[in-house]
Amino acid sequence: MIWGVVFLLFCLSHTTFAQKDRYNIHGKVTWSRNDKPVEGVEVSIIYTPNTKTTDKNGEFVFEDIKPGDYSIRVFTFGYESVMKNVSVIDQDVEVNFEIDSLTQELEKVTVRGGRESSFGLTHLQSVEDAAIYAGKKTEVISMDRIAANEATDKSRQVFAGMAGVHVWESDGSGIQIDIGARGLSPKRSANFNTR
Repeated sequence: MIWGVVFLLFCLSHTTFAQKDRYNIHGKVTWSRNDKPVEGVEVSIIYTPNTKTTDKNGEFVFEDIKPGDYSIRVFTFGYESVMKNVSVIDQDVEVNFEIDSLTQELEKVTVRGGRESSFGLTHLQSVEDAAIYAGKKTEVISMDRIAANEATDKSRQVFAGMAGVHVWESDGSGIQIDIGARGLSPKRSANFNTR
């Protein structure tokens, strides 16, 4: 019986003087410009699976953390990523973060519009010389601006850059071609000025 009481006293004294072996890491994430809390920020302890998300007050808590040195990183889209090192020794640790937006003010950009040539295609002016082209779709292929292989069939490369154009070759060598556009038959190239 006496040994039982001694054993019980030993167990009680051991639990009384035992130190806590797990701690919490808590903190708050705010915006550096106005100290407002940032909600939805991912807070993670590097090299561990521990990841939390800040609440509407910008606060987070990691529970049951063993003593040791840790690196804590905060990340969210549109803000810079910040990392801090903390040491958990014999008490809970508070670590606060201030993050800044990644947006930058750029210099003024001036955009000028106008018809531009692409793939060697240009357009006729609405009125040119004695002809009026305002109501027609006019595309001029400038041969000196086109990037085509001079040694092979140039016509197929030229018409490939035009939308809605169908080229049909009757001899396979590129000498006899018929051109169809906008759903018309390639046998009827009467509306094309192909010189």
